Amino acid sequence: MLEKVDALAEMAQWVVLKIRQEKTIVLRSNSIYDDLIFIEGIALEDVGKVVCLGSKISQSGGEDEGINARIRKAVKSLLSQT
Repeated sequence: MLEKVDALAEMAQWVVLKIRQEKTIVLRSNSIYDDLIFIEGIALEDVGKVVCLGSKISQSGGEDEGINARIRKAVKSLLSQT
């Protein structure tokens, strides 16, 4: 895992992007690794759920909940128009 994080940080520097540790979080899903992830010596925060672009994502696969809610809303809207 450390090699992947180091490769990501190196690639980000290559394309002149800065990974901001205070805004970067870790959401593990189906991962056997529970070690802390460090970028430039600072440990990233592990979280159990996050909201990204209006979708709720959780460790247990909560992204399906948001998608299903959108589908139900669209179907309800469609049925009300007919």
